[in-house]
Formats: sequence, structure tokens, C-alpha cells
Amino acid sequence: MGLRQKKYIIGGCIVLSEFHKEFKLPDKGTPEYNFITANIVSCLQGGTFFGSLLAFPLTEKYGRVPIMGLAAAVFTAGSAMQTWAAGFIPLLYAGRLVDRIGIGDSSLLVPLYLAEMSPPAIRGFVVGLHEIFIQLSRTAGFWVNYGTLHLSGSKQWMIPLGI
Repeated sequence: MGLRQKKYIIGGCIVLSEFHKEFKLPDKGTPEYNFITANIVSCLQGGTFFGSLLAFPLTEKYGRVPIMGLAAAVFTAGSAMQTWAAGFIPLLYAGRLVDRIGIGDSSLLVPLYLAEMSPPAIRGFVVGLHEIFIQLSRTAGFWVNYGTLHLSGSKQWMIPLGI
């Protein structure tokens, strides 16, 4: 579930005052602030794009299951990088990019693998169930952000990014 909720976590983290203090962000509304936050968010699209492009050639050469495992490892490494970024924006950028490469891989491979492995009678149901779980993970991402609002310090943004 964690593979899909990251997209919905960062929006809640960027607005936190603790996040602003930790990363020493400029004042809201300034061009510098807009540039930094836009880059934090847009690393997501770049990583997903390149991850999905890399997934198919790799999976054709090495197989679906090993590359899905690799995608999970890449995602985990990206999550760790984001969690440990603590005031270092380039590491946050890199973590977002790496994490989304894993997501791009899994976005291509998981539905494909489910469709290939499911019996024809329930194939559509299984792939549809996958989409339902994606939506549930997005909801979980919202509630994780909400659940950390009462925390103080870096825990407010580190916990959601680390999950």
C-alpha cells in the first residue's frame, strides 16, 4: 500500500511549519518558495516516467517477479532517503525521484503480472481489485498526514514520508 500513497503525502508535508523550519524554506508566495516546492512535487512525475520506461526492457530480460522485487527495493531506498533528508533539500529531491522510479516500475508490472497470472474467469476482478487497493492507499495517505498533525518536531513530516 505504501507504494501508492506517497503522491498524497507530500502535499500535507510541504505545508507543515516544521517542514518549513527543517528545510529552511523561503517565505510562502516568493518565487524561491514556489520553485523549491514545485521541484519537490515534480520529482514525482519524472521518476515515475523513467521508472515505467525502464521496467519493460528489464522485465523482458530478467522476468516479472525479480523486477517487481527490485521496484520494491528501489521504492524503499527512496523512502529512506526522503526520511533522512532532514534539512537537505537535494537529498529530498533525490529520494523523491528514486522512490518514484520504483513506483513507475510497479505501475507497469503489477497490473500486467496480475492479468497474466489470474484465471480468465476472474482476471478483470483481480485487476480491478488492484485499482481499489490503490484508491484505499491514497485514502490511507491522507489519514497518515492527518494522524501526525498532533506530533511536534520533525516527526510530523518524517513519519508520513517514511511509511
